[in-house]
Amino acid sequence: MLGKTLVEMTNHERANLIKTVAATLECVAYRATELGDVLTARNVLSLAMTLMGCDVEAGRNMESAEMLLEQAMTIIAQNSDPGLENAGRRRLH
Repeated sequence: MLGKTLVEMTNHERANLIKTVAATLECVAYRATELGDVLTARNVLSLAMTLMGCDVEAGRNMESAEMLLEQAMTIIAQNSDPGLENAGRRRLH
């Protein structure tokens, strides 16, 4: 089965996706804080809060939510490799 777009998802599916991605971003922010990268932590938390603020359950702001989700996935992927922890970690700024 192929993935669904936000428009194709049910309200419940969209809400779960947003919550899951936002929770993962919070984990990334926590890890950045542990590593002393406060600016990245703040930026990632801001993205998580902005994403949660999109009213996707009501079918509003779908384009904005898609763009934010793409940015979130990039950040999560950049911070999921343990090898990036101490050497050349990518930053949001």
